[in-house]
Amino acid sequence: MDELCNDDEYAMHCNECIDNNPLLKFFFLTSFIPFTVFFSMWVVAKFVYEPSINNTIEEEEEIFIPYEEKYPIKEHLSKDNININNFVFENTPNGTVFMRYNKENEDFEYWCDDKQIPYKYLETVSRKFVNYFQCQNLYIDRKKEIELQKTRKKELLESKKKKEDEKEEAEEENSVFAKLKPKVETESKVKNIDVDVAVRGNKYKYMSKIKDFTFIPERKKEEAKKLSFNEWKKSSWF
Repeated sequence: MDELCNDDEYAMHCNECIDNNPLLKFFFLTSFIPFTVFFSMWVVAKFVYEPSINNTIEEEEEIFIPYEEKYPIKEHLSKDNININNFVFENTPNGTVFMRYNKENEDFEYWCDDKQIPYKYLETVSRKFVNYFQCQNLYIDRKKEIELQKTRKKELLESKKKKEDEKEEAEEENSVFAKLKPKVETESKVKNIDVDVAVRGNKYKYMSKIKDFTFIPERKKEEAKKLSFNEWKKSSWF
């Protein structure tokens, strides 16, 4: 019966066995490396990627802005160098829109494949235009116009009521047998003032579809000037 190895001899023979057997190293590496790779991927996914995705989703939910409220008017500026070649394009919920401003007609001209694009989307594109070219004076803010109309209506009602009260007081003082007159409903005199719809607003003109838009507008053909025979003779070289 062979004698048993002591601990030192066993360790020495085991180390020699491992060093002289490349398969053991191979199997060790093939099992250890994938484990470390997948473990590191799990750590990154669990503690880095997943929290960042959740934060991004929360931020997007918090800062979500409806399209019709985009491009709020910045500083009120007025530039006179706006011309027919200045334009912007914007991807709206109803498709792409090209827009420019026509100073002669004082309106915004636009090209879009959807002719029935909502007015509120055109308002958004026009705000982008005036902000980009710094001509905010061209834009008429409907919300501000409605607020002004409400203020005017309130002031008119107060003024009418004050005049009626003063008139009744004067009549009571001038007549001993004055009879109290029913107060006039002043609201009926200004009921035709609609405070829910802006009186003033931006004008938009549909031009055509996107395919018909040209970056450089065609020049209008000048009408041929009619010359009399004497004028033609003077202008000719013979």
